[in-house]
Amino acid sequence: MSGFRFVKDATVWWPVKWLEPVDGGGAQEASIELKLRRLGTAEAEAVLELSNRDLLNRVAVDWRGALDAAGNPVPFEDPWISAWLDIVPVPAAIGEAWLRCLRAQPEIRSGNFEASPGGGPGEAAPTAAATSSKPASGRRSAKRA
Repeated sequence: MSGFRFVKDATVWWPVKWLEPVDGGGAQEASIELKLRRLGTAEAEAVLELSNRDLLNRVAVDWRGALDAAGNPVPFEDPWISAWLDIVPVPAAIGEAWLRCLRAQPEIRSGNFEASPGGGPGEAAPTAAATSSKPASGRRSAKRA
């Protein structure tokens, strides 16, 4: 029988992603996975008030995908953690990743939604009410182009 399991000190691997500048004015995605502690409600609320370094110390227990210049894995300790936190978009990316993990909300990947022709926000698919040929009571139906 499957079901929810209460696990003391439960952890989960979660991606932290940010953009790194590249030659020619572009950007590429960089990422490291953090092993994050699942916190109770009171502790999670308290963590929201912490600095980025304190947040990382409180919720992360390990990482994978962190490599030195030669491509060798580096341990989850200083000076590596401090160097990682010193990269401008990383602290915000850690906070965003932790909140997504807390809510069990994976990131929305690019390409999942069709862009609008005008370059603005995409339009939602019409609802059944919007596609009905009958006007709502007391209202006239909109003319369609």
